[in-house]
Amino acid sequence: MNKSIFRIAVTTTLFGLFLTGCALPMKDIEAIAPVASENQHLIELSPKLSTHNLQPMFMVEALGFKAVDETGWDRLGSDEIYAVWQSNAVVSTLIQDDVDSGDSFDFHQLQSCIYPIAGNELIIDGRYGGEGSGWVCKGEGGPGPIRFTAFFFDDDSFIAHFPFCFSGSFVTDCQDTFVGKYIGTWTTGELIEDLPTAGAMKNFTVRLNPCEGPAVCGDDDFPDYDLRFRITRMADKEVLRVNTLE
Repeated sequence: MNKSIFRIAVTTTLFGLFLTGCALPMKDIEAIAPVASENQHLIELSPKLSTHNLQPMFMVEALGFKAVDETGWDRLGSDEIYAVWQSNAVVSTLIQDDVDSGDSFDFHQLQSCIYPIAGNELIIDGRYGGEGSGWVCKGEGGPGPIRFTAFFFDDDSFIAHFPFCFSGSFVTDCQDTFVGKYIGTWTTGELIEDLPTAGAMKNFTVRLNPCEGPAVCGDDDFPDYDLRFRITRMADKEVLRVNTLE
């Protein structure tokens, strides 16, 4: 075979192979797997949002009381009055001797806090004074809503009661005379409406309810006592709250 014919044959063969190669089927292109398909074992968590909220804080302090009409007959002796505050703790004030109709008295500054009472003691007997008979409010105040009860008793015995004499409720055979009570309740909204800014305060004078339990009221023999107290709005407290977005 001469060189010309050889060249033609080689060229024809290569061209045929080229055409044959172009006719071969192309390999499929694999798409990148989606991330979700590779993480199907993971649990989708609801997103959370941390927010700083300002919580209004309040303080309740007793100022004093007035014996509008003492217990029993005015000419037969005097009352010996002590008060009991019941909120986040239960505490009693000093016994005030020689209380007659028309007399007014202030509470000791270390026994005036009604809410929120600081410390870990849940019961403090302050009727006879001395070490451990006083308390103070938490410096920052406490959040709303507010609920407290004030009880007044006339000490008629010569022996100390422990821890208190709630007219027989806590101590049997109680010899003290129940004088009256007041239950104070405010929602947070009501407190904010009355005390819109930090430092605002409002004084109250309320008549104690002389009805003990199911007793019938309205009799002239019931004593009449007024309680004076103050509610102060303290500085708002920053509270961190974590909310889950649905």
